Amino acid sequence: TLLLPALWAGCDDTTEPPIVDMGTHHVDQDLPPLECEATGAEVRYRITTLHIPTPDEADGGATVGQNVDDADSVCGVPDYPGGVDNSLIDLNAALPALAPDDPIDLQAEIDNALGCPSDASPAECTRLDLVVGVTPGSACANVQVRNGAGEALAAPFVAHATNGTLRGRVPQLALSIPYQAETMAVDIDLSVTNVVLSA
Repeated sequence: TLLLPALWAGCDDTTEPPIVDMGTHHVDQDLPPLECEATGAEVRYRITTLHIPTPDEADGGATVGQNVDDADSVCGVPDYPGGVDNSLIDLNAALPALAPDDPIDLQAEIDNALGCPSDASPAECTRLDLVVGVTPGSACANVQVRNGAGEALAAPFVAHATNGTLRGRVPQLALSIPYQAETMAVDIDLSVTNVVLSA
């Protein structure tokens, strides 16, 4: 199971958050790049579920993301409980109101694309392949996120393994969601930043 909570960037805020010891549920932005010596071959996993939490889940105390900036708000947008940054929640909730006659359900489009057969016709659905490659090391792993064609969607990064949990951070992830129109798919391109991946 892979968790991809993130902050979707969309403003011109240039303030720098303070660098402090933020504990195990936060991301220390002052850590230098780390190396991880491989101890085995890369194993690839295709993501089959990518869930965007709802506002009700966030307000109900569910785990909906990470505190990636140690700030209560960025761009005038307050964090969710626990300092969680996840603007995809707000984006997904707001999209239906932008086109009431033909509302976009981003979660439904993600589910449809991830579950689309590889041999499906373009009029039916367009397959979304998100493949996470993990090359194990000693208490660490080298991680790479690719699409179905093997193209990198994010820069390679090192994740730490602690108590059976692998956790790492990548500055940016290029996420393109196929939106299924009547006869073809149109890509919804998202630039997702400060991505924390745990497994």
